[in-house]
Amino acid sequence: MSISEIFQIITLVTGVIYVILEILQKNSMWILGVVTSLATMVVFFIERDVPSLVLYTYYTAISFYGLYQWRQYKSRPVIEGVDSKPVIQGVESKPVIQDADTKPVIEGDSKSITEGGESQEIVLRKLTRKDITLGIALFVAGLVLFPEILKSCGFWKGGFAAELEVVIVVMSAVATYWLSKAFIAQWFLWIIANGLYVWFCIIEGMWWMAAMYVAYVFSAVYGYIHWKKYGHYVD
Repeated sequence: MSISEIFQIITLVTGVIYVILEILQKNSMWILGVVTSLATMVVFFIERDVPSLVLYTYYTAISFYGLYQWRQYKSRPVIEGVDSKPVIQGVESKPVIQDADTKPVIEGDSKSITEGGESQEIVLRKLTRKDITLGIALFVAGLVLFPEILKSCGFWKGGFAAELEVVIVVMSAVATYWLSKAFIAQWFLWIIANGLYVWFCIIEGMWWMAAMYVAYVFSAVYGYIHWKKYGHYVD
C-alpha cells in the first residue's frame, strides 16, 4: 500500500466523522476539518494535484473563520414563529406553532433548542438575494480566473479532468463559505460538488477518495433533511 493510499484511508475515516459532526452542527467539526484537510493535502501533494491542494488549503484557513461564526450564531435567540422552511429571504414563509416539547432558545444557551429532551443545536441563517448574487459572482469569477492563474504558474494540466476539477474547486469554495454562514442551501452545492468529485476521483484512479465523496453525497442529502427538520433561524 502506497503512502497516498494510506492518507486516503485516513482522509476517508476522518472525513466521515467530519460530515457527521457537520450534520449535527457541532463546533468540533471545524477542528476535525483541519485534520482532514491536512491529510487530504498530503494526498493531493503526492498526486501533484495543485487545484485540489489549493482548495484544501482554503478549507484549513476557513475552518477557523467558520468556528468563530458558528459560536456567534449559536449565542443568538431564535426568531419566534419562524421554522426552517424558508431558504431565501423575501420568499413567503408561514408562521409555525411550536410543539409542546420544543423550547425556544435562550440567548447564551446553545442547548436550549430541544425536541424530546435531546439537544438539536441547529441554527440557521436566511440566504438573502444579496448572498445568492455574491455566490454566483464568486463562482463565475473563479471559473474564469482560477484556470488562468494555474496556467500562469505552470500548473495547468489541461483536458476534461482539469476543467471538471476547476468547477468542483470553485463550487466547493462557495459551499464552504455558505456553510460557515449556516445557510441550509449549502447542502445543495455539496450534493453537486461531491458528486462531481466522485467522477473526478474515478478518472484519476483515487478509489479511496472516490468512496469518501460517495459517502459525502449521501451525507449531504441527509444533512439537508436534518437541518430542515431541526433547524431554527436566528436572523
